[in-house]
Amino acid sequence: MPPQTSQRYATPKTPSAGACRRFNHKTRSIVTGCIPRIQVLAQATVHWSGDGWRTVHDTATRDTGLGVHTADLPRDR
Repeated sequence: MPPQTSQRYATPKTPSAGACRRFNHKTRSIVTGCIPRIQVLAQATVHWSGDGWRTVHDTATRDTGLGVHTADLPRDR
């Protein structure tokens, strides 16, 4: 087997640190330790809570320059 093929498909990969959430790719849970990332098609403010809505936070999205706006939410809230 060519070494490039072996490296690409047979070597264990490092998982992504992020977990994306989009309207066309909804998730019900996020693996512990992953950074929740919200992706939308226009500028937005993400209104969110990490404690059952006892406290709330607003995070503005940022333009990626690729027609997608993202907001990374903190893991510790």
